[in-house]
Amino acid sequence: MKNLEIHYYLENHSHSMDAFVKNKSEAELLKLVSEITILLDIELDFEFEAIKQGGIKDIIKYFKKKKNKKQLNNLLIFFGAIISGILINVASEHFNRDKDAEDLSKEEKRLNIRKLKKELDDDILTEDEKSKAINQIIFLISDEHKIKVFKSRFYYNLLKETKLYQLSTTELSENFEPISTEKIIERKYFKNQILETEDKKPISIENAIVEIVSPVLKQGNIKWKGIYDGQSISFNLLDNEFKNSVINKQYRFANGTSIKCKLELIQSINDDGEIYNKEINVFDVLEIFDGIQTIITKKAKNIKELKNQTKIDFNTEE
Repeated sequence: MKNLEIHYYLENHSHSMDAFVKNKSEAELLKLVSEITILLDIELDFEFEAIKQGGIKDIIKYFKKKKNKKQLNNLLIFFGAIISGILINVASEHFNRDKDAEDLSKEEKRLNIRKLKKELDDDILTEDEKSKAINQIIFLISDEHKIKVFKSRFYYNLLKETKLYQLSTTELSENFEPISTEKIIERKYFKNQILETEDKKPISIENAIVEIVSPVLKQGNIKWKGIYDGQSISFNLLDNEFKNSVINKQYRFANGTSIKCKLELIQSINDDGEIYNKEINVFDVLEIFDGIQTIITKKAKNIKELKNQTKIDFNTEE
Protein backbone atom coordinates (compact mmCIF):
# COMPACT_ATOMS: atom_id res chain seq x y z
CA MET A 1 0.00 0.00 0.00
CA LYS A 2 1.18 3.51 -0.86
CA ASN A 3 -0.10 6.96 0.06
CA LEU A 4 -0.30 10.41 -1.48
CA GLU A 5 -0.97 13.42 0.71
CA ILE A 6 -3.02 16.29 -0.74
CA HIS A 7 -2.46 19.38 1.41
CA TYR A 8 -4.88 22.31 1.14
CA TYR A 9 -3.18 25.37 2.67
CA LEU A 10 -5.75 27.74 4.20
CA GLU A 11 -5.33 31.28 5.45
CA ASN A 12 -5.26 32.09 9.18
CA HIS A 13 -4.40 28.47 10.01
CA SER A 14 -7.97 27.45 9.22
CA HIS A 15 -8.87 23.76 9.29
CA SER A 16 -12.18 23.95 7.44
CA MET A 17 -13.28 24.71 3.91
CA ASP A 18 -16.54 24.88 1.98
CA ALA A 19 -18.00 21.35 1.89
CA PHE A 20 -19.45 21.71 -1.62
CA VAL A 21 -16.14 22.99 -2.99
CA LYS A 22 -14.20 20.17 -1.39
CA ASN A 23 -16.62 17.45 -2.46
CA LYS A 24 -16.80 18.69 -6.06
CA SER A 25 -13.03 19.10 -6.37
CA GLU A 26 -12.40 15.66 -4.85
CA ALA A 27 -14.89 14.10 -7.27
CA GLU A 28 -12.86 15.48 -10.20
CA LEU A 29 -9.64 14.36 -8.52
CA LEU A 30 -10.96 10.80 -8.31
CA LYS A 31 -11.99 10.90 -11.97
CA LEU A 32 -8.47 12.09 -12.80
CA VAL A 33 -6.85 9.27 -10.81
CA SER A 34 -9.22 6.70 -12.30
CA GLU A 35 -8.41 7.85 -15.84
CA ILE A 36 -4.68 7.60 -15.09
CA THR A 37 -5.13 3.95 -14.10
CA ILE A 38 -6.98 3.32 -17.37
CA LEU A 39 -4.20 4.92 -19.42
CA LEU A 40 -1.60 2.90 -17.50
CA ASP A 41 -3.76 -0.23 -17.86
CA ILE A 42 -3.57 -1.09 -14.16
CA GLU A 43 -6.18 -1.94 -11.55
CA LEU A 44 -5.90 -0.35 -8.12
CA ASP A 45 -8.17 0.20 -5.15
CA PHE A 46 -8.34 3.66 -3.54
CA GLU A 47 -9.33 4.90 -0.11
CA PHE A 48 -9.41 8.33 1.53
CA GLU A 49 -7.77 8.52 4.95
CA ALA A 50 -9.34 10.75 7.62
CA ILE A 51 -8.49 14.46 7.35
CA LYS A 52 -5.29 15.46 9.17
CA GLN A 53 -4.50 18.72 10.96
CA GLY A 54 -2.46 21.56 9.46
CA GLY A 55 -4.71 23.28 6.95
CA ILE A 56 -6.54 20.30 5.50
CA LYS A 57 -4.65 17.16 4.54
CA ASP A 58 -6.26 14.31 2.66
CA ILE A 59 -4.45 11.01 2.30
CA ILE A 60 -5.18 9.00 -0.85
CA LYS A 61 -4.31 5.38 -0.14
CA TYR A 62 -3.77 3.22 -3.23
CA PHE A 63 -3.00 -0.47 -3.37
CA LYS A 64 -3.15 -3.45 -5.69
CA LYS A 65 -6.40 -5.32 -6.07
CA LYS A 66 -6.28 -8.77 -4.53
CA LYS A 67 -6.21 -10.51 -7.90
CA ASN A 68 -3.13 -8.46 -8.88
CA LYS A 69 -1.12 -9.00 -5.70
CA LYS A 70 1.85 -10.44 -7.62
CA GLN A 71 1.89 -7.66 -10.20
CA LEU A 72 2.68 -3.94 -10.37
CA ASN A 73 5.37 -4.03 -7.65
CA ASN A 74 7.58 -1.48 -9.40
CA LEU A 75 4.94 0.65 -11.08
CA LEU A 76 3.13 1.05 -7.75
CA ILE A 77 6.28 2.71 -6.39
CA PHE A 78 6.04 5.42 -9.07
CA PHE A 79 2.25 5.82 -9.19
CA GLY A 80 2.17 8.60 -6.60
CA ALA A 81 4.88 10.50 -8.47
CA ILE A 82 2.85 10.24 -11.67
CA ILE A 83 -0.35 11.55 -10.03
CA SER A 84 1.61 14.31 -8.30
CA GLY A 85 3.40 15.32 -11.49
CA ILE A 86 0.18 15.50 -13.48
CA LEU A 87 -1.72 17.38 -10.77
CA ILE A 88 0.99 19.89 -9.88
CA ASN A 89 2.39 20.06 -13.43
CA VAL A 90 6.03 19.32 -12.66
CA ALA A 91 6.85 17.53 -15.92
CA SER A 92 10.39 18.34 -17.03
CA GLU A 93 11.22 21.18 -19.39
CA HIS A 94 12.61 18.66 -21.86
CA PHE A 95 9.30 16.89 -22.36
CA ASN A 96 7.26 20.08 -22.33
CA ARG A 97 9.26 21.19 -25.35
CA ASP A 98 9.39 17.82 -27.08
CA LYS A 99 7.66 18.59 -30.39
CA ASP A 100 8.01 14.98 -31.54
CA ALA A 101 5.96 13.88 -28.53
CA GLU A 102 3.37 16.62 -29.15
CA ASP A 103 2.88 15.40 -32.72
CA LEU A 104 2.22 11.80 -31.71
CA SER A 105 -1.23 10.38 -32.42
CA LYS A 106 -3.43 9.21 -29.56
CA GLU A 107 -2.60 5.57 -30.31
CA GLU A 108 1.14 6.30 -30.52
CA LYS A 109 1.00 8.03 -27.14
CA ARG A 110 -0.70 5.03 -25.57
CA LEU A 111 1.83 2.63 -27.09
CA ASN A 112 4.65 4.79 -25.67
CA ILE A 113 2.97 4.81 -22.25
CA ARG A 114 2.68 1.02 -22.39
CA LYS A 115 6.35 0.67 -23.36
CA LEU A 116 7.54 2.98 -20.56
CA LYS A 117 5.28 1.23 -18.04
CA LYS A 118 6.77 -2.16 -18.99
CA GLU A 119 10.31 -0.83 -18.62
CA LEU A 120 9.49 0.44 -15.13
CA ASP A 121 7.72 -2.79 -14.21
CA ASP A 122 10.61 -4.92 -15.48
CA ASP A 123 13.09 -2.80 -13.46
CA ILE A 124 15.59 -2.60 -16.33
CA LEU A 125 16.33 1.14 -16.09
CA THR A 126 18.96 3.11 -14.23
CA GLU A 127 17.77 5.66 -11.65
CA ASP A 128 18.29 8.49 -14.14
CA GLU A 129 16.41 6.57 -16.84
CA LYS A 130 13.57 5.89 -14.39
CA SER A 131 13.25 9.61 -13.66
CA LYS A 132 13.14 10.41 -17.37
CA ALA A 133 10.60 7.63 -18.01
CA ILE A 134 8.31 8.94 -15.26
CA ASN A 135 8.55 12.48 -16.62
CA GLN A 136 7.69 11.25 -20.10
CA ILE A 137 4.69 9.29 -18.78
CA ILE A 138 3.56 12.44 -16.96
CA PHE A 139 3.83 14.45 -20.16
CA LEU A 140 2.03 11.88 -22.31
CA ILE A 141 -0.82 11.38 -19.84
CA SER A 142 -1.14 15.12 -19.17
CA ASP A 143 -1.72 15.63 -22.88
CA GLU A 144 -4.83 13.40 -22.89
CA HIS A 145 -8.01 15.45 -23.23
CA LYS A 146 -9.93 13.77 -20.40
CA ILE A 147 -7.01 14.37 -18.05
CA LYS A 148 -6.95 18.05 -19.00
CA VAL A 149 -10.70 18.36 -18.37
CA PHE A 150 -10.71 16.63 -14.97
CA LYS A 151 -7.69 18.66 -13.87
CA SER A 152 -9.32 21.86 -15.12
CA ARG A 153 -12.52 21.15 -13.19
CA PHE A 154 -10.52 20.30 -10.06
CA TYR A 155 -8.81 23.70 -10.02
CA TYR A 156 -11.93 25.55 -11.16
CA ASN A 157 -13.76 24.26 -8.08
CA LEU A 158 -10.85 25.00 -5.75
CA LEU A 159 -10.79 28.64 -6.83
CA LYS A 160 -14.23 29.02 -5.22
CA GLU A 161 -12.62 28.54 -1.79
CA THR A 162 -11.31 32.02 -0.98
CA LYS A 163 -9.24 30.83 2.03
CA LEU A 164 -7.17 28.42 -0.06
CA TYR A 165 -3.80 29.95 -0.99
CA GLN A 166 -1.84 26.93 -2.21
CA LEU A 167 -1.99 23.20 -2.78
CA SER A 168 0.70 20.55 -2.42
CA THR A 169 1.30 16.83 -2.88
CA THR A 170 3.71 14.57 -1.01
CA GLU A 171 4.29 10.84 -1.43
CA LEU A 172 4.13 8.97 1.85
CA SER A 173 5.30 5.55 3.01
CA GLU A 174 3.00 2.93 4.50
CA ASN A 175 3.78 4.53 7.86
CA PHE A 176 2.81 7.96 6.49
CA GLU A 177 6.40 9.22 6.45
CA PRO A 178 7.35 11.57 3.56
CA ILE A 179 9.31 9.79 0.82
CA SER A 180 9.36 12.62 -1.70
CA THR A 181 9.83 16.37 -1.77
CA GLU A 182 6.60 18.32 -1.30
CA LYS A 183 5.40 19.72 -4.65
CA ILE A 184 3.56 23.02 -4.34
CA ILE A 185 1.34 25.07 -6.62
CA GLU A 186 0.28 28.56 -5.50
CA ARG A 187 -3.26 29.83 -5.96
CA LYS A 188 -2.17 32.42 -8.53
CA TYR A 189 -1.25 29.55 -10.86
CA PHE A 190 -4.54 27.65 -10.48
CA LYS A 191 -6.07 29.56 -13.38
CA ASN A 192 -3.29 28.34 -15.66
CA GLN A 193 -4.59 24.79 -15.18
CA ILE A 194 -8.15 25.69 -16.28
CA LEU A 195 -9.22 25.14 -19.89
CA GLU A 196 -10.92 27.94 -21.81
CA THR A 197 -13.19 25.30 -23.33
CA GLU A 198 -13.72 21.60 -22.67
CA ASP A 199 -14.41 20.96 -26.35
CA LYS A 200 -11.99 18.67 -28.15
CA LYS A 201 -10.38 19.66 -31.43
CA PRO A 202 -13.14 19.29 -34.07
CA ILE A 203 -13.10 16.08 -36.10
CA SER A 204 -13.56 16.71 -39.83
CA ILE A 205 -14.89 13.87 -42.01
CA GLU A 206 -14.69 14.28 -45.77
CA ASN A 207 -17.27 12.61 -48.06
CA ALA A 208 -19.48 11.57 -45.15
CA ILE A 209 -22.80 9.95 -46.08
CA VAL A 210 -25.78 11.19 -44.07
CA GLU A 211 -29.28 9.81 -44.61
CA ILE A 212 -31.79 12.61 -44.23
CA VAL A 213 -34.65 11.88 -41.83
CA SER A 214 -36.03 15.36 -41.35
CA PRO A 215 -34.96 18.22 -43.68
CA VAL A 216 -35.67 21.84 -42.76
CA LEU A 217 -37.71 23.49 -45.49
CA LYS A 218 -37.79 27.05 -44.18
CA GLN A 219 -35.39 29.76 -43.01
CA GLY A 220 -34.06 29.66 -39.46
CA ASN A 221 -31.54 27.92 -37.26
CA ILE A 222 -33.51 24.71 -36.92
CA LYS A 223 -31.41 21.56 -36.86
CA TRP A 224 -31.76 18.88 -39.50
CA LYS A 225 -32.11 15.25 -38.45
CA GLY A 226 -30.37 12.35 -40.08
CA ILE A 227 -28.55 9.06 -39.65
CA TYR A 228 -24.77 8.83 -39.79
CA ASP A 229 -22.77 5.67 -39.22
CA GLY A 230 -25.91 3.94 -37.95
CA GLN A 231 -26.61 6.63 -35.34
CA SER A 232 -29.39 9.23 -35.27
CA ILE A 233 -27.97 12.75 -35.31
CA SER A 234 -29.17 16.35 -35.27
CA PHE A 235 -26.96 18.72 -37.20
CA ASN A 236 -26.52 22.29 -38.32
CA LEU A 237 -26.59 22.70 -42.10
CA LEU A 238 -23.91 25.33 -42.74
CA ASP A 239 -23.82 25.04 -46.53
CA ASN A 240 -25.93 28.14 -47.24
CA GLU A 241 -25.97 27.53 -50.98
CA PHE A 242 -27.49 24.08 -50.51
CA LYS A 243 -29.81 25.34 -47.77
CA ASN A 244 -31.22 28.04 -50.10
CA SER A 245 -31.64 25.50 -52.88
CA VAL A 246 -33.69 23.30 -50.54
CA ILE A 247 -35.86 26.23 -49.47
CA ASN A 248 -36.39 27.10 -53.15
CA LYS A 249 -37.52 23.49 -53.74
CA GLN A 250 -34.70 22.61 -56.13
CA TYR A 251 -34.25 19.29 -54.33
CA ARG A 252 -36.84 16.77 -53.20
CA PHE A 253 -36.51 14.44 -50.23
CA ALA A 254 -38.01 10.99 -49.96
CA ASN A 255 -37.48 7.97 -47.75
CA GLY A 256 -33.81 7.00 -48.04
CA THR A 257 -32.56 10.29 -49.52
CA SER A 258 -28.94 10.85 -48.49
CA ILE A 259 -26.27 13.48 -48.96
CA LYS A 260 -22.51 13.30 -49.37
CA CYS A 261 -20.89 16.12 -47.43
CA LYS A 262 -18.13 17.36 -45.17
CA LEU A 263 -19.10 16.53 -41.60
CA GLU A 264 -17.66 18.19 -38.50
CA LEU A 265 -17.99 16.70 -35.01
CA ILE A 266 -17.46 19.01 -32.05
CA GLN A 267 -17.00 16.77 -29.02
CA SER A 268 -16.94 17.55 -25.33
CA ILE A 269 -17.01 15.64 -22.03
CA ASN A 270 -20.07 15.28 -19.79
CA ASP A 271 -20.10 15.20 -15.98
CA ASP A 272 -19.50 11.44 -16.00
CA GLY A 273 -16.36 11.85 -18.09
CA GLU A 274 -17.91 10.41 -21.25
CA ILE A 275 -17.17 11.97 -24.62
CA TYR A 276 -20.25 13.08 -26.55
CA ASN A 277 -21.04 15.02 -29.71
CA LYS A 278 -21.81 18.54 -28.52
CA GLU A 279 -22.42 19.89 -32.01
CA ILE A 280 -22.52 18.35 -35.48
CA ASN A 281 -22.09 20.59 -38.50
CA VAL A 282 -22.48 19.85 -42.20
CA PHE A 283 -20.46 21.81 -44.75
CA ASP A 284 -20.04 21.42 -48.51
CA VAL A 285 -22.93 19.20 -49.61
CA LEU A 286 -21.50 17.53 -52.72
CA GLU A 287 -24.19 15.06 -53.76
CA ILE A 288 -27.81 14.20 -53.03
CA PHE A 289 -29.07 10.74 -53.93
CA ASP A 290 -32.01 8.42 -53.25
CA GLY A 291 -30.78 5.08 -54.57
CA ILE A 292 -32.13 5.77 -58.05
CA GLN A 293 -30.45 8.98 -59.13
CA THR A 294 -27.52 11.04 -57.95
CA ILE A 295 -27.44 14.82 -58.29
CA ILE A 296 -24.10 16.63 -58.18
CA THR A 297 -24.51 19.95 -56.43
CA LYS A 298 -23.28 23.29 -57.69
CA LYS A 299 -20.89 23.43 -54.70
CA ALA A 300 -19.25 20.15 -55.82
CA LYS A 301 -18.84 21.46 -59.36
CA ASN A 302 -17.27 24.70 -58.10
CA ILE A 303 -14.85 22.79 -55.86
CA LYS A 304 -13.83 20.55 -58.77
CA GLU A 305 -13.29 23.54 -61.08
CA LEU A 306 -11.19 25.29 -58.42
CA LYS A 307 -9.01 22.20 -57.98
CA ASN A 308 -8.55 21.88 -61.74
CA GLN A 309 -7.69 25.57 -62.04
CA THR A 310 -5.14 25.29 -59.23
CA LYS A 311 -3.60 22.26 -60.95
CA ILE A 312 -3.38 24.10 -64.27
CA ASP A 313 -1.80 27.17 -62.63
CA PHE A 314 0.74 24.97 -60.85
CA ASN A 315 1.70 23.12 -64.07
CA THR A 316 2.19 26.35 -66.00
CA GLU A 317 4.57 27.87 -63.48
CA GLU A 318 8.15 28.15 -64.68
